[in-house]
Amino acid sequence: MDLKRHEDLNRGEDIISKLPDDILIHILSLLETKDAVKTCILSTRWRNLWTLSYNLSFNVFETKDFVNFVDNVLSCCQSKDIQNFRLDCSDIEDSELFHVSSWICFAVDSSQFYN
Repeated sequence: MDLKRHEDLNRGEDIISKLPDDILIHILSLLETKDAVKTCILSTRWRNLWTLSYNLSFNVFETKDFVNFVDNVLSCCQSKDIQNFRLDCSDIEDSELFHVSSWICFAVDSSQFYN
C-alpha cells in the first residue's frame, strides 16, 4: 500500500467516495436494490447514484410494503439500459398482481437488448 493511501486510511478519509461515478454505479449495481437505495443517505453526492443502477433485484420476502417499494424505485430509475431485472414476487397478493405486468414492461422498455 502506498504511503498516501495509508495516510488517508489512518485519517479516516472516505476513499470510496473519491471514485468516479461510473465505478460507484457499477458497485451499486452489484448490490440488492434495497441496499443500493439505502446509500442515498450517505451524502448529497450519493443521493441519486442508486437511480442509475443497471441491475434491479426485488424480493417480496426482503422488503416491507413491497409493491410501493418497487413502484417508487422504478419511478426514480434513470438507467437507460437495465441489464438484469430480477423479480421474486411469489408471495404477492392476488389483488396486486396487475403491478407485475407493468414492472416487466418497464424492464423490457428500459433494456437496450430489446430496443
